[in-house]
Amino acid sequence: FPTRRSSDLVGGDDQAPYIARMSQERLARLSDCSRQTLNCRLAELQRLGLVERGYGQVRVTDLARLERFAETDRSTGTLTGT
Repeated sequence: FPTRRSSDLVGGDDQAPYIARMSQERLARLSDCSRQTLNCRLAELQRLGLVERGYGQVRVTDLARLERFAETDRSTGTLTGT
Protein backbone atom coordinates (compact mmCIF):
# COMPACT_ATOMS: atom_id res chain seq x y z
CA PHE A 1 0.00 0.00 0.00
CA PRO A 2 1.23 3.54 -0.61
CA THR A 3 3.63 4.95 1.94
CA ARG A 4 2.45 8.55 1.70
CA ARG A 5 1.61 10.12 5.06
CA SER A 6 -2.07 10.41 5.80
CA SER A 7 -1.69 14.19 6.09
CA ASP A 8 -0.86 14.28 2.36
CA LEU A 9 -4.36 13.18 1.48
CA VAL A 10 -6.70 14.21 4.31
CA GLY A 11 -7.52 17.21 6.48
CA GLY A 12 -9.22 17.72 9.79
CA ASP A 13 -8.53 18.31 13.45
CA ASP A 14 -9.24 16.67 16.79
CA GLN A 15 -12.94 17.57 16.57
CA ALA A 16 -13.65 16.86 12.89
CA PRO A 17 -13.19 13.72 10.80
CA TYR A 18 -10.38 13.38 8.31
CA ILE A 19 -11.86 13.09 4.84
CA ALA A 20 -10.28 12.66 1.42
CA ARG A 21 -12.79 14.21 -0.97
CA MET A 22 -11.81 12.78 -4.33
CA SER A 23 -12.59 9.91 -6.63
CA GLN A 24 -10.94 6.55 -6.13
CA GLU A 25 -9.32 7.04 -9.54
CA ARG A 26 -7.63 10.26 -8.39
CA LEU A 27 -6.70 8.79 -5.01
CA ALA A 28 -5.18 5.79 -6.81
CA ARG A 29 -3.11 8.07 -9.04
CA LEU A 30 -1.87 10.01 -5.99
CA SER A 31 -1.05 6.70 -4.30
CA ASP A 32 0.75 5.35 -7.38
CA CYS A 33 -1.42 2.25 -7.70
CA SER A 34 -4.34 1.07 -9.81
CA ARG A 35 -7.92 1.91 -8.91
CA GLN A 36 -8.58 -1.80 -8.46
CA THR A 37 -5.68 -2.15 -6.00
CA LEU A 38 -6.81 0.93 -4.11
CA ASN A 39 -10.37 -0.38 -3.94
CA CYS A 40 -9.16 -3.70 -2.47
CA ARG A 41 -7.01 -1.91 0.10
CA LEU A 42 -9.81 0.48 1.05
CA ALA A 43 -12.16 -2.49 1.48
CA GLU A 44 -9.62 -4.08 3.85
CA LEU A 45 -9.26 -0.82 5.80
CA GLN A 46 -13.04 -0.54 6.01
CA ARG A 47 -13.34 -4.14 7.32
CA LEU A 48 -10.80 -3.19 10.00
CA GLY A 49 -12.93 -0.17 10.96
CA LEU A 50 -10.24 2.36 9.98
CA VAL A 51 -12.10 4.12 7.14
CA GLU A 52 -15.59 4.53 5.74
CA ARG A 53 -16.05 4.81 1.99
CA GLY A 54 -18.66 7.04 0.43
CA TYR A 55 -19.40 8.56 -2.93
CA GLY A 56 -16.37 10.68 -3.86
CA GLN A 57 -14.79 10.47 -0.43
CA VAL A 58 -13.01 8.32 2.12
CA ARG A 59 -13.54 9.18 5.79
CA VAL A 60 -10.86 8.19 8.29
CA THR A 61 -12.65 6.97 11.41
CA ASP A 62 -9.58 6.57 13.65
CA LEU A 63 -6.47 8.42 12.49
CA ALA A 64 -4.23 7.16 15.30
CA ARG A 65 -5.08 3.52 14.53
CA LEU A 66 -4.68 4.11 10.80
CA GLU A 67 -1.21 5.60 11.33
CA ARG A 68 -0.21 2.64 13.54
CA PHE A 69 -1.56 0.29 10.89
CA ALA A 70 0.43 2.09 8.19
CA GLU A 71 3.63 1.77 10.22
CA THR A 72 2.99 -1.94 10.84
CA ASP A 73 2.16 -2.50 7.16
CA ARG A 74 5.30 -0.68 6.04
CA SER A 75 7.62 -2.56 8.40
CA THR A 76 6.22 -6.05 7.77
CA GLY A 77 4.85 -5.75 4.27
CA THR A 78 1.56 -7.30 5.39
CA LEU A 79 -1.95 -6.16 6.20
CA THR A 80 -2.19 -7.11 9.86
CA GLY A 81 -4.39 -4.36 11.32
CA THR A 82 -4.46 -2.50 14.65
